[in-house]
Amino acid sequence: MAMYAPWALVTLGIVATVTGARAEERAVVVVDASPDGRGAAVVARLDAALGPDPALRPVAPDLLDALAAPTPVDGTEIANAAAALATARERLTRFEYGEAAATARAAQDALAGEAGDKTGRELLADLAFVEALALAGDGGDATPVWTLVHRLSPGRTLDPARYPPDQIEAFERAATDPVGSGAVIIAAPGASEILVDGQPIGGEPAVAELAPGPHVISAQGDDIVAVGRRVVATAGQTVHVDLIPVLAPAPLRAARARDRVRAAASDPALTAAVASLAAIGGAADAIVVVATDAGLATRLFTKAGGLGPPRPVDDDLGAVLRPLRPLPPARPRVPPDEPRRRVPPGPEAPWHQARWARVSMGVVGAAAVVAVVVAIVARGQGSTGLGTSVEVQ
Repeated sequence: MAMYAPWALVTLGIVATVTGARAEERAVVVVDASPDGRGAAVVARLDAALGPDPALRPVAPDLLDALAAPTPVDGTEIANAAAALATARERLTRFEYGEAAATARAAQDALAGEAGDKTGRELLADLAFVEALALAGDGGDATPVWTLVHRLSPGRTLDPARYPPDQIEAFERAATDPVGSGAVIIAAPGASEILVDGQPIGGEPAVAELAPGPHVISAQGDDIVAVGRRVVATAGQTVHVDLIPVLAPAPLRAARARDRVRAAASDPALTAAVASLAAIGGAADAIVVVATDAGLATRLFTKAGGLGPPRPVDDDLGAVLRPLRPLPPARPRVPPDEPRRRVPPGPEAPWHQARWARVSMGVVGAAAVVAVVVAIVARGQGSTGLGTSVEVQ
């Protein structure tokens, strides 16, 4: 094992060196801001050039993939709600009104976060409609839920060929909100927008005066997974709604930031979107590929300097990356017209403080100590080590 120890140390040294060198590399985000996506090829070339650069590197591979692909859409909640709607309708046809209403009601809670999306909002209205049918079939009051359907899907009407006149009349009457209002206080830390029945009402926290009855409350934002639930407002009372958003995965946040980069209509909006994207990628710098009247161009973004002017794209990728590389340390130089100044020598030290004197005295002292020790040891052994002519009789 001892013979391998030096090689182990060498290996650890190499790993430490490589790791340290990697840590010194700065991540750079490259993003295509052209509205039609024609800058994607330039982005790919720049990312490839960043790989072997000793000072710069591209962002993580999962973020590269997210920036190169369309923004992912998680259709899990939509698919689950559609399946629940089919189940509720089937139970309704079997006159299982309680089960049908419960299934539709639970699906609304699960889908409430998608109320800001048109597809999600229409599906929520379908679920509420089936719930109201089940309540009416079971002899309950369906009017408040009919009203929710109108809020989620304004202008919806019923087909006379499918529904009896009394249901059509009840549905039409429910289009008007009931009299009165109740306060709803909504908290959703991390959300940038609060919605009631799919309509934005402002930032978080929010306070809304709502008509009595059920409402769909949701919260969304660029950095979170949309969340929500159905609540019931009561006239003259206050309801507290606490939503707990979770942070969206980094690739999804990066894709959303990329979409904001492409949609930016001004330099301040573009700068803010690029800064957000760079922060998600753990970078302080970014290269933005933009479309101009003269063709594609690149704009450098740095945390310190903001967004720079456009530079036409050509084959010289090094010229694009060069401003992002660290500058070599400047060496101090003496101007040629300024004579070098010499420091005058100080007073000469006494001879016994000189280095040669201190060394000589140390050597002599050490030799004397050694001689004394040798003499003592020799005397203890019965001989002084010195010659004598005296005889003892």
